[in-house]
Amino acid sequence: MKLLGVTQGASVRVFARLVEMLGENGGAVSAAAFVADALAFKTTARTEPCLRDGSMALLKEWDVTGAGRVRIPDWAALTRWEEEVGDPSLWNALLADRRLVFGRACKFRQDYTPRFTHEQMGGILQEALERISAFIEAQKPDVIVGFGTATFGDYLFYRFAKARGIPYLSLKATKIANYVSLNDDAVALSSHVASRISAAAVSESALDEARRHIEAIRQKGVKYEGALKSSARLQPLKGAVALARGLVRDLRNRADVEIGGDNHVESALRHAWYTHFRQPLMGQYVQLRLKDAWVRADALSAQPPFIFFPLHFEPEVSIQVFGRPHQNQIELVRNIALSLPPGMLVLVKEHPRSIGFRPLGYYRKLLEIPNVRLVDPDISTHAVIRHAGMVAVISGSTGLEAAICGHPVITFGLPTYNVLPDSMVRNVRDLHRLGEEIRSLMRDHAPVDSAVEQFLGAHVDGAVPVDLYSVLLGKQGRHSEGREGMSVEQKQSADYRALAAYFRQRLSDVAGA
Repeated sequence: MKLLGVTQGASVRVFARLVEMLGENGGAVSAAAFVADALAFKTTARTEPCLRDGSMALLKEWDVTGAGRVRIPDWAALTRWEEEVGDPSLWNALLADRRLVFGRACKFRQDYTPRFTHEQMGGILQEALERISAFIEAQKPDVIVGFGTATFGDYLFYRFAKARGIPYLSLKATKIANYVSLNDDAVALSSHVASRISAAAVSESALDEARRHIEAIRQKGVKYEGALKSSARLQPLKGAVALARGLVRDLRNRADVEIGGDNHVESALRHAWYTHFRQPLMGQYVQLRLKDAWVRADALSAQPPFIFFPLHFEPEVSIQVFGRPHQNQIELVRNIALSLPPGMLVLVKEHPRSIGFRPLGYYRKLLEIPNVRLVDPDISTHAVIRHAGMVAVISGSTGLEAAICGHPVITFGLPTYNVLPDSMVRNVRDLHRLGEEIRSLMRDHAPVDSAVEQFLGAHVDGAVPVDLYSVLLGKQGRHSEGREGMSVEQKQSADYRALAAYFRQRLSDVAGA
């Protein structure tokens, strides 16, 4: 079997290890890979021989971007490509990748200034389409395996797989504890989960597990492996050390032609400045200036009836991929506010990662909308949900949490829990009908516990519990729990074994391997 992995950063290591394990005991497995982030790739290649000995064919994203940014795009050719792999627009692939359509500081503050011109984006897109198509034709993969939709490569390989009938799997967190799933669609609900729901074919053990999660969520809110912990704290001494190390790292990276020219590699000096100084200081400034505007925890119960809208961090796939029409959250809040019954408010809460990220003016624009209030960002989302009459989200886990807790939910994007009954979750595509949908859902709201149990249970049945982010990808500052008595090496060994067995099962499902 030939696998083609579409990787970014540390996921290339996960893919390489899985290929090695799948090939054990006489398994005939070969692989090729699309790799993004030259720094992470070169670091990983030191310990993964297949990435440096030529045994795994590679397509490097930094080569694609470097060549594409200096070519003149052929718009007619791009139109032809769009007819084959568009969704329907090729802009969707660009929008999925913050490194193309947002500014260099977009991870740390609002920065909408694109790094590339329109012509450069067209050149990069055309170069990517040509090279990816040729790579697929040369490698002839039996299955394309993705690890997300955060780069233009991720999205284009997904679209090529669908257009050319190549089996596709994408490893994604279910946001149910530490369960991860290999989905056969990068955006829609995977068929192996959907079929279990539609046939009510969820195992009793998975339903029991789902009920335990439902009870925990109702008591304390959603917690899942890989969730980012808020870390925007002013730490001058630690920050000074980070600045010095960042400068050294940047100088070393710039000495390497590939790393220095890679659009994926962020400045370590900039990261240290924003993380340890600018973002925490901006957060304190905004908190001080808005201290009289926040709705505090002890005032939630005294508020008039309200609909709760949690702001999304941006740029993020929850908006860039699953909520494309709603890039401007302020205007979406305005539309919600203008659609409410008399006397009802919109309470808006900042995302924990975004404290200090947005300027003061952003919140003032929200407060200019007459029936909008801002919730103290230090209040837990779960506490706000408990007092809300309704919750509105673009996508994301807060909407699912609200539905589990028995609240009516409006969604504007494409979260998979849109499959829950209309009496619980109402997806609104036409903002002209928003007021009507809000009133209809208020009137007809009826929680269906069995539907929630089937939804969560189907994900548990179709997934595997591994610590993908905190252990296998080694990401710092991520939530994880359990297995306190195990070393990192023991966790990695157990998780790789479990993930490899699950991979074999899902490969058999989609390709008969």
